[in-house]
Order: sequence, then C-alpha cells, then structure tokens
Amino acid sequence: MPRPGRHPYLRFTPGVAGPVGPAGADGAIGPQGLQGNPGANGAQGDQGIQGIQGIQGVQGDQGPQGPPGPTSPTGGMVQWGTDTPPSGWLLCNGTAVSRTTYVDLFNVIGTVFGAGDGSTTFNLPKSKGNVIVGKDAAQTEFNTLGVTGGAKTHTIVNAELPVHMGTDFQVTDTAALQMDCIAGSGVRNIAYTAAGAGNALTLRNIGGGGAHNNLQPYLVLNLIIKT
Repeated sequence: MPRPGRHPYLRFTPGVAGPVGPAGADGAIGPQGLQGNPGANGAQGDQGIQGIQGIQGVQGDQGPQGPPGPTSPTGGMVQWGTDTPPSGWLLCNGTAVSRTTYVDLFNVIGTVFGAGDGSTTFNLPKSKGNVIVGKDAAQTEFNTLGVTGGAKTHTIVNAELPVHMGTDFQVTDTAALQMDCIAGSGVRNIAYTAAGAGNALTLRNIGGGGAHNNLQPYLVLNLIIKT
C-alpha cells in the first residue's frame, strides 16, 4: 500500500540544480583581537666597515692680530745666556758706541758708564767680571751709578787683624827663656831655665803673606742693555 503523500503511480525524478545566486554583502569587521606578546630580540649583527674619512675643510681666515706685548724700555738691562744679543740689544761689555747711532740709549744713560771719546761716543755698562749691586745713597761705596769696586783677591794688613796679645821678651845673662811648641795641638808652653852665659832667644815669622781668594760662589752670564 502506498505511503501517504505519494502518488501510487507517479515517479519523481530530481530536477537540475539552478544557477548560483549572487554573493551576499560582506559582513561587518569583527573586533580586533588581543595583541600578542613581543618576540625575543634577535642577535646583534656584525659591525660594518668604517667609512672613508672625509676631505678636510678649507682653513678659515686668520683672526685679527692681538695687541703688542710689553717691551723693555730703552736702557733696561737683563741677564742673557748667549754671547749674541737679540736685535735691539747690546752686550754690557764697556764698549764705546756711537752717540748718534744709539741716540735713544745715549739720551737715557748719557756718560754715566763712560764718556767714550768725549764727543762722538759713550760707553756701555761693563758687567764683564763684575757683579751687580743696588744703588744705596746711605753707603759711600754704592751711592753713585756706574761706580766699580772690590777685588778678586786680598792681602790682609795689620790693621785688619783681630786684636790679640803681644809679649816683649827680654833675655839677660842670669836667666834663659825656653819655649816648647807641641805641633798641631795649639799649646805653647813657656818656662824659665837656669841662667847661662850667651843664652839668647830667637823669634821667626810664619805664614806666606800672600793674598787670599775673595770670590763668592758665582754663575757666569751676560748682561744686555736695550737700545
């Protein structure tokens, strides 16, 4: 017996599929997902090769010249370590120089250190073999510019000896005087001995009487004067 809803004498064959319908509209964009955790740092790469050095730039313009430094005034003197003075200076060696060539210097020191030939020249200071001492109006040795003095050696005279005791010796025919000297000890023993005819006392000088060195410790330099 046929099933309900189906015709007992009819057989249905499936139809051919219809064409595909148009695509539907895009759906709305969904919410952005959560950001993931950052990945681990990668290994550092090798250092690159240093680049070629650039060309040096053009030198800038020279700046303005600074003000001149201080200079020594004419007649100023300084110590100098060679035998050749710099330009504008002369050695203080006592030389007579021209009053016209070095008129500025002559106007400053004049003939204080020597009048030269008396008309056309004048003398420079002479520091050769001399030390310099400051002028002192209270001391006669040092109260005038250009004065020299002193000596490299000196022989002592009696007036320069320190005060010391002197003895007059007298020998008679009733007594004799005997002096015993102990070498190197500084001891001098004097005693009287028995009288005897013809006894006599002989005294003699000691020392050479020569001059002694009078030089202080020194360093040799030249003195130069500004012209």
